[in-house]
Amino acid sequence: MKIFDPITINQLELKNRLVMPPMCMYQVFKKDGFVTDFHKSHYHARAMGEVGLIIVESTGVSSEGRISSYDLRIYSDDHITGLSELVKAAHTHGSKIAIQLNHAGRKSTSDDPVHYGPSAIRSYDYLDVPTELSIHEIKRIIQDFKMAAQRANKAGFDAFEIHGAHGYLIHQFLSPISNIREDEYGQNKLLFLQQIIEAIKSEFDKTLILRISADEFNTEGYDVNDMINYLREVEKDIDCIHVSSGGNVRPNKEIVVQPGYQVFLSDKIKNKLNTPTIAVGLLNTEEDIVNVLENDHADLVACGRELLRDSNLYLRIAKKYDRKDLIPKYYERAYR
Repeated sequence: MKIFDPITINQLELKNRLVMPPMCMYQVFKKDGFVTDFHKSHYHARAMGEVGLIIVESTGVSSEGRISSYDLRIYSDDHITGLSELVKAAHTHGSKIAIQLNHAGRKSTSDDPVHYGPSAIRSYDYLDVPTELSIHEIKRIIQDFKMAAQRANKAGFDAFEIHGAHGYLIHQFLSPISNIREDEYGQNKLLFLQQIIEAIKSEFDKTLILRISADEFNTEGYDVNDMINYLREVEKDIDCIHVSSGGNVRPNKEIVVQPGYQVFLSDKIKNKLNTPTIAVGLLNTEEDIVNVLENDHADLVACGRELLRDSNLYLRIAKKYDRKDLIPKYYERAYR
């Protein structure tokens, strides 16, 4: 079964196809962005559970870009040491580990006095109207991504993920709903992402993952066909597409939220492009996970909530499909 098969993406060699997607844990209670004992235990447990690829939660490339004040940061060299400990823990058990670099833009709820967006348009009712980014500030944020990549590289991460989904700043630039600028960043809504990719790649030659909201599910926004056209422009510079959806505005198209409801987006992108995809979206059972891969809807499967519930999800799958040889010795007694 493909779930048990290794896969190589660029230089990233994974022992299996199970991915832990980035999920904010909001455990930085000192608001200083440093890795805590919680993070060390949290990610280490999933590596002990044999997850092939662990993607560390959204990590702010600049202060005002954190999703909340309780998130990890990577805009100081002082953050490198703690992040490198997460890498070491993953590698101890043969897992590979990536970090998601993000700027939350107008969706930030951090304590910073100013939050930015491509245009001065509010995201949701409970959030303030953002300050429209000047060209100078756009260039500064692109530089922040570059420096974040440099620090992540020093920490030893195997891959980087750019967060271009869920209504955060890159997504905001891509959407005609949140980006009504009249300058080059409005005329070419892909430009901000392209310049971030270029900046990041100038600092490393490792595997680069792009997380996207493939469809906004809103008649005024973009759909999966528009996203495919965007991806064609950057496909040569990215190695894997992590396919999610929504998050920028409230949907006005019907969505049936059920197990695997986003998998069709991964399938469509995988069949239109030559780039591996990661499927995600309420994939909670062993059957759901295996079926995505066996039916070639994606190259890897990310299971967020289920890996929060059960850090040994992969071992559970191995037992169900009679691959007890994949269960590490320290857990053998639990899976006889």
